[in-house]
Amino acid sequence: MYVIVHQGGALRGAFGAHVIASLMMKRRPDLVLGNSIGAVNGSVAASGRFGALREFWLSVDGKNIIDGISGFLRPSLFGGKGGLLSLAPLRAKLEKYVTLEGLQVPFGAGVVSKRTFEYITLLSDEMKTDEDLVDAIEGSSAIAFIMEPVTIDYQDQQVTVCDAGHRHSIPMIPAHLLPSVTEVDVILCNPIEPQPTEVRKTDGIFDAFAWLLQAMSVTTQAADLNVYYDMAKSGVRVRIFAPPCNLGNMLDTDSATIRRRWYHGGVAAENPVIL
Repeated sequence: MYVIVHQGGALRGAFGAHVIASLMMKRRPDLVLGNSIGAVNGSVAASGRFGALREFWLSVDGKNIIDGISGFLRPSLFGGKGGLLSLAPLRAKLEKYVTLEGLQVPFGAGVVSKRTFEYITLLSDEMKTDEDLVDAIEGSSAIAFIMEPVTIDYQDQQVTVCDAGHRHSIPMIPAHLLPSVTEVDVILCNPIEPQPTEVRKTDGIFDAFAWLLQAMSVTTQAADLNVYYDMAKSGVRVRIFAPPCNLGNMLDTDSATIRRRWYHGGVAAENPVIL
């Protein structure tokens, strides 16, 4: 069983988008797993929408306190139902690009139960409707207390879930599938050894959000990678695709930055680190 797992990383996901598109245009995996922006890229790629994935990223250019980040998020000026930022623009994109019927490869999104803090993988094979699929991806991206969490049906009960990065920035393969796994491609949005990020003040709410995302990602990445190092030691073929350096603040949106990340993703897709 060949699995692709895609780390979260906010707008550094432009790097991972090019990697996953390049990999899947050459070979179809048996399963794609994604956390946060990795779930966004993973679901679109699993649908075979590579042109849409490129368009989705290369159309990003700029952010502001009123409109937010086009195609991703916008401020909830009155706090909304659950936070300062809304993922409504992202949800609208997902509803356009991904459906259960359109998936060409089984897909899974990592989420965290807000009540129990349990990490859960929501698999497309266990979903019933397109809304279930979009809910899973949005839930995987919804930072607790900053964005409204998402309530889903899971094991015959209602569960409120939020961003998978609260537990794992890199998706974890469900235990019942592990015995069948022979190959894993790990797509990172950070360098393998995370490097310091310059702190600069440009826009309060977005800088605070970017700092939180970066802190979560760096904190969990090392432990998550150890899981895949152990898999490699057990005989699973593991390849890692990672940026060569920090590719800017996680919420940098200028077109030059996005295009640089996309370019580096194309280069990295041809130069994996093999464990």
